Amino acid sequence: MGEQARWGAGVADPARLESEMGGAPEDALRHLEQTIRLSRTAGTVITERAALEQRLRLRGDEHDRTELRFLLERMADSLPAELRTKFLAGPRAAVLRT
Repeated sequence: MGEQARWGAGVADPARLESEMGGAPEDALRHLEQTIRLSRTAGTVITERAALEQRLRLRGDEHDRTELRFLLERMADSLPAELRTKFLAGPRAAVLRT
């Protein structure tokens, strides 16, 4: 199993990730950073998006919000108009409205 698959698998649940890291948020954040880096290298925007969402939940600073906003805007721009409208109205894109 590649590193991206290994680290990307736990990205969906920040509590699980933090628990696996012994309750240490700094370890969880370090692994999320690695997941983000590997996702960008591989071009897997879904894993990158999930890791950015989790990092925002764990750390919650403006830099995290800005990076996630940039990625979501790129994703929306790549969609046809009808799908873009649905994507932007959905809960994932709420960060674009804040």
